[in-house]
Amino acid sequence: SSLWFADGLQITDKAVPLYVFGDETYVFAGQVNSLYKQVNTGTYLTTGLRIAKLGDGFNFVQDSVDKIVNEIIAYSQQTPALHCGNIDQTTYYVTSTSGSQVVIPFTIDGGFDFDGNNTFTAYLSDANGNFTNETAIGTLNFFASDTIFAEIPAGTPTGTGYRIRIKSSNPALVSNDNGVDLTIYQIQQSVSPTDTQRIDVGQQGTLLTVNETPVADSREWLYSTVSGGPYQSFDPAETGTTYTPLFDSAATYHVICQSVFGSSVITSNEVVIIVSDTLSITTGEITGSPFTVTATEGANVDVPFTVTGDFNTDNTFSAYLSDSTGDFANKILIGTIDGTTGNTISATIPAATPSGSHYRIRVEASSPEYVGTDNGVDLVIVLDTTPDKIVNTQYNFQVYPNPVQNILFVKVDKNQNFTIKITDNLGRILIEKQITDSYIDVSILPSGVYNLTISNDEVFKTIKFIKQ
Repeated sequence: SSLWFADGLQITDKAVPLYVFGDETYVFAGQVNSLYKQVNTGTYLTTGLRIAKLGDGFNFVQDSVDKIVNEIIAYSQQTPALHCGNIDQTTYYVTSTSGSQVVIPFTIDGGFDFDGNNTFTAYLSDANGNFTNETAIGTLNFFASDTIFAEIPAGTPTGTGYRIRIKSSNPALVSNDNGVDLTIYQIQQSVSPTDTQRIDVGQQGTLLTVNETPVADSREWLYSTVSGGPYQSFDPAETGTTYTPLFDSAATYHVICQSVFGSSVITSNEVVIIVSDTLSITTGEITGSPFTVTATEGANVDVPFTVTGDFNTDNTFSAYLSDSTGDFANKILIGTIDGTTGNTISATIPAATPSGSHYRIRVEASSPEYVGTDNGVDLVIVLDTTPDKIVNTQYNFQVYPNPVQNILFVKVDKNQNFTIKITDNLGRILIEKQITDSYIDVSILPSGVYNLTISNDEVFKTIKFIKQ
């Protein structure tokens, strides 16, 4: 065996004793964590080299060779031990696709038993601190105290009782755990609704909401005119959990929310906002005034309209009737049609609408929400209050089954012609036919309550029935 010194280390700048014992070479340092891996040649020490720690207060220059040898002998007689150090950060955030880095210091003590081919492996417990099904999260091929830069895996379940420990391969040792519970959050973050919005310049779109689990430390809504960014802030910055799209120039905007969880920044899905220069709905000329309704029957009316700008594919145009003064504060829905372009809505003025001479009709859109102009001309509605004819007691009517699914039978004990009308609660005539003693196919009707009116010159009778 022999003992010699190598100097010129980059960090300590002191001579370090190297001890050759048989086929093994050992390096001794007052601080095991010092950079003793490189000598003055700049090359790494051989894999056969092992590390030992001299006693505190040791002086390389003043102390004798005998003292160094005694340190070596004492060190070789110690039982090796592995210790997991304190982990400063105790809260971590992962997603389903990305993990989180964790820095794990560790120390070793005793003996010449850590081989140059040894591997230290860091393990993560379950959320209750149990290592039965531990997960390897990082390794370091070394023989001395150091630090493992590991990664908590993507998709790790949320929990507040995680622990970390370290194992060595040569010799096979198991450390203590880190001693403090670690909290891991699996972040869930997204923006909804995700549908593309089409709005006009200066018009508000549909409210966007960022859904965060757990609640983020902070967040900011950003936008870009190019999918994928680069994104820029709104002025003023939008930092709440909701944002209502509003832009002052026409373009296609891609809106996202960036949420900050500790040191992790998560970017949401994009929502596309198409902003047009113009958006309008013009309700056209309505013919047929005056319209006559009764207590049980409404009046059909065609509502033409034209549009400019881009409406969303899930848009519905709706026709609304004002009150008798032309006020839409308590507007009544009278018809709808799905689409994105101008069209004509087949509407029905409801039964029992009060008489008046200043009614108006206008068309509105749902996606984006937009209120069009009214038809521009007062409409007259007349409620016909002529008393219903009294049922002739000589007639006996049977309508069955009630409720009905498909075929509704109408039986009359007099062999005369009758007009049958089926109307909904708005008075719209859905089925009308002449019968004597027959049946009506009502299978095309949606489920609901309907009125069946039987009439001729002598009789007028209304019967309610349920379509299943």
